[in-house]
Order: sequence, then structure tokens, then C-alpha cells
Amino acid sequence: MIAGFPLESVGIFIISIAILLKGATVFTNRSVYIARQLGISDFAIGLTLVAFSTSLPELAISMTASLSGSDGIAIGNIIGSNIANIGLIIGIAAIFMPLVLKKEDFKQALLMIAVLFLGSIFMYNGLSRLEGLILVSVLIAYVINALRQGKVGTAKASKGRSLSSNLFFAFAGAGAVVVGGKFVVDSSVVIARWAGISEVLIGITIIAIGTSLPELVTSLIAAKNNMPGMAIGNIIGSNIFNIAAVLGLTSLISPISVSLDVFLFDIPAMMLFSIILASFMYFGANRISKKSGIYLLTLYVIYLGVHIFFF
Repeated sequence: MIAGFPLESVGIFIISIAILLKGATVFTNRSVYIARQLGISDFAIGLTLVAFSTSLPELAISMTASLSGSDGIAIGNIIGSNIANIGLIIGIAAIFMPLVLKKEDFKQALLMIAVLFLGSIFMYNGLSRLEGLILVSVLIAYVINALRQGKVGTAKASKGRSLSSNLFFAFAGAGAVVVGGKFVVDSSVVIARWAGISEVLIGITIIAIGTSLPELVTSLIAAKNNMPGMAIGNIIGSNIFNIAAVLGLTSLISPISVSLDVFLFDIPAMMLFSIILASFMYFGANRISKKSGIYLLTLYVIYLGVHIFFF
């Protein structure tokens, strides 16, 4: 055993990630039941609730990290998750099954690029509460537009599940996310200090990949069940929520500082991945092929390699 190795913190990190993901799953499932019981359409649920729910781990971790003074973890988690969503998750999903697209998917990708670009500008010299408020306003406008696109459905009964039961478990799931997020951040700081690496690197690699697991599972299941629109929409919606909701709400509560390395390397990388995805969607004959998936996954591995060895 290496001297001083924080075995306890590693154990806490693994358990906390598991609690975080389980809490997010419970919250998502119960929230969907609640939405259906209230008569909200599946289309509107997909554009808003599912995307937000899969971003819930990022929100919990980034807000906890920012309030704890660990801005590197907060920013690294947000940017790293957005890059992992495209390079790792879309890459794997497309390799598993080529993703057939609709014209609306490309429009959503352009909207994602616009929101990410706005967030990138705000990240120069850090984010103030005013900039956080602007991002949250963008989020509200996005949700309202998504709900207007979805037709209101008919209230549906949830077999064996009452509304009060769904509400209880939804809140319990959200609570598990918050508690898990706190311990993920605390244990990550200990591990980073022991290893002598930056909090940003921890956020961009281990935490970002860990909190992107809900998106990975959702996209793989969608691809397997021949629902490519959900696989793509989940990632695009999640990336929009990561910037507008996670970054916006986090900086609204506690202003965030951004290091120069992040602004010069990681933010441009996030924009590059987004533009490449949109290019594949536009020039790929209405599909993201297996070959495109291999390109995205390879590019993601290169990005991680450069970050680990040069930053």
C-alpha cells in the first residue's frame, strides 16, 4: 500500500457515486410518473424532465463544490460532462447502433452550440451572479418553448403508485443526490490533494465520467430500443441544462472563478466537440454512423490523454 493512500476517501467516493446515481434514477422515474399523472405529454417530459434529471448529479456536485470553494471541481465537472456526453456517450451509442436523425435534431444541436457559446463567453474571468441570472433566464425560456412544442396529454394513472407515493420517493431521490454529491466532492478533494493533481482534472475526468453515467445508460437503452431521437435529444438537452441550469444556478448562488487553462483548452474543446457533432448530423445523410461514433470516441480519448499528460 502506498504511504498515505486515502483508501477511506476512495471508498467514500465510490459509494457516494452509487448513491448519487441511484438517487437520480429514483428521482427521474418518479418524476416521470408524476408528470404523466398531471397530464404532461411524453414529448414535453423528454425535452425537459429527462434531460434535467440526467443532469441532476452535475448540479448537486457543482453547487456543493462551489459553496465549498472548490471552483475547479465545479467547472471541470460541467465542461467535462458536456465533452463526455458527446465524445464518450454519443460515440459509444453510434458504434452500438447508427443513429437516424430528424431535421429537428439538427436545430436542437444549433441551439446547444448557441447556449454553450454564451456560457463560454461568460466564463471568461469567471461568472458573476448577473451572468448566472442570464443563464437561468435562458433555461426558463428553453423549458417554456419545449413545453409549448409538446401537446398536453391526458392524465394517466400510475398502477400501484399514488401521487403522494411518487412525490415522497421523488424527494427522497433528490435528497440522495444532494447527500451523495457532497461526499463525492469532499472525497475528491482529498484524493486530488494526495495525488498532487488539480481539482479541475479530477472534475473533468473521474467526476465528469461518473456523473455522465445516467446519460450513457439512457442513450444506450434508447439506441437499443430503436429510439435514436431520444438518444440524441437526451445528450443535447443535458448539455443545454449543464450550462443554463448547472452553471447558471451554481454561479447565481456563489460566483465561480475559471482558471486560464480551462478557458484556453477545455472550453474550446467543448465547443469543438459540439461543432463536430453538429457537422456529423448535417453532413451525415440524416444519421450519425458507426464510423462517426469511432471518430468521436477516439477524439475523446485523445482529449483525456492531452489533459492528463500536459495539464
